[in-house]
Amino acid sequence: MNHMSLPTARICSVGRV
Repeated sequence: MNHMSLPTARICSVGRV
């Protein structure tokens, strides 16, 4: 989890792929 424990991590993960 590079970012905080916020829901943004989920969006970042999808955008990464």
